[in-house]
Amino acid sequence: MSKQIVFVLSTNYAGSHFLALQLASNSRCTSLGEFHRFKRRGARRRQACSICADDQRCPVFRDLADTPIAELYDRVFENLAQLDAGIVCGIDNSKKPDWAGRFLELEGYDMRYVHLIRDPRALVRRWMLCYESPQAKAKVRRLMARRCWRRGFSILCGSEANVYVNKWVFQNRRISAFLASNALDATVLTYRDLVHAPEQTLAALMEWLGHPYEPEQLEYWRFRHHGSQKPQYMKKPDTAKYHDLRWKTFLDAETLAGIENHPQVRQYLDTMQITMLEDGLTLGAKPAT
Repeated sequence: MSKQIVFVLSTNYAGSHFLALQLASNSRCTSLGEFHRFKRRGARRRQACSICADDQRCPVFRDLADTPIAELYDRVFENLAQLDAGIVCGIDNSKKPDWAGRFLELEGYDMRYVHLIRDPRALVRRWMLCYESPQAKAKVRRLMARRCWRRGFSILCGSEANVYVNKWVFQNRRISAFLASNALDATVLTYRDLVHAPEQTLAALMEWLGHPYEPEQLEYWRFRHHGSQKPQYMKKPDTAKYHDLRWKTFLDAETLAGIENHPQVRQYLDTMQITMLEDGLTLGAKPAT
């Protein structure tokens, strides 16, 4: 099979690590973590592999420190060929389209792109907790007002939740535009669908990628995954916490209604043929009850 790179594109806190680890648990695949970390050099470089003592000792990432960015994937696949010739697919969880866009002209690879979308209500709660200080809140408010200048006044003067709703719309629209403008081989997935129907969802993804689905992928914590990882994902999870619905009690009724009825949110979801349910987003029409 040809060498394959799968880019997971999403906002932060959308479950990209969760998805990437399940994909990487297939015997033909391996995790590259947030591979964009290798664009950093010198003091700005952080260790990219979470399970090896250092990157040079890592069988996947050795000799990448001084490799030009354009040759990073060539180098890592040379390492993979020595590690296990059966591994032909690298899962890159860098999330940002700017990183994936640097390799559009890379030859010799089957490039695939997964756009993972999480409920804006969950992301509003998460970003409210993430931006704690008044300075951080003001900074993201100004940034989003510049990026979404047509709605700049409402972002600068409106509620904190409105800032993060616009952030969610902006980032997901940016991913969608990147995929569409470059006519890339891509698929869309919601976090809720991944959590509620993991076997069905993963099996469909693996079929699209051209690899047989392996039930062991659901137990991704049993495998050694190289690359940057979140510690909480490296051990057997509490399955009851897969689908975090704390936004239901964290956000008041007025804020929830504002998100659910936000014109930009509704327009984007309609364009993507995504339905907002009481517990998350799902592809297609609302399921029958």
